[in-house]
Amino acid sequence: MASQTEPLTHIGEEQELDFWKGFVHTDRFIKNWVEAAPNPELDIEVDLLIRGLGAFRTSDDRVRILDVGSGPVSHFSNGFDKEHFELHAADPLADHYNALWDHPRKNDVCIPVACAGEQLSQKFDADYFDLVHIRNAIDHTINPIDVIREAAKITKPNGFVMVHGWENEADHQNYRGMHQWNMRLLNSVGDLLFLDKDQTAYSVADQLGDTVAFARVWNKAKPERRRVWSGVLLRVL
Repeated sequence: MASQTEPLTHIGEEQELDFWKGFVHTDRFIKNWVEAAPNPELDIEVDLLIRGLGAFRTSDDRVRILDVGSGPVSHFSNGFDKEHFELHAADPLADHYNALWDHPRKNDVCIPVACAGEQLSQKFDADYFDLVHIRNAIDHTINPIDVIREAAKITKPNGFVMVHGWENEADHQNYRGMHQWNMRLLNSVGDLLFLDKDQTAYSVADQLGDTVAFARVWNKAKPERRRVWSGVLLRVL
């Protein structure tokens, strides 16, 4: 596993940018990610958690949320009122994404700052966020264990880090581009594994057990795609 002190470059950056060059001009992106309130693609588990965190907050104590690996726009945009929720987003390709698109409502949505997941604590204050959220992006990183470690550093004690996405995405993508990690949930023991191309497994429980605790794990089968979507909610100790 690459150390977070090594240069954070990735062979898949061009392929990722090529995807977004097309996607930002689709009706789906404009209608769902930019104009809708909230984005209809927002996962119900995330929506309920965030609304639960904000249920008893005031404008003086807003819920602080960071969307890591968001792509050009956080799909939390327009979903939560600014009086009770403070939204941020980060993506290592943020500056490239920003140059790809424009829209009259661009200033109204949550645009990411340029930051790799392995360097979150260099961009954001320690113990700042109530929730750091990583959706369908952890398999794109250089070092997923370091990304979770960094997320925990900038999350308040007893705050949460949520990671969810497709299981075995690297296998599904034939290790093309940024897809270099398989994520695999071990429901029976409450653990999350990341497996590299050599099938070496890295355990979140083993490597980060003194930093985070598993609060919830879940799978959602997607029979139409013959895939499984898995997630973990980690409480920061």
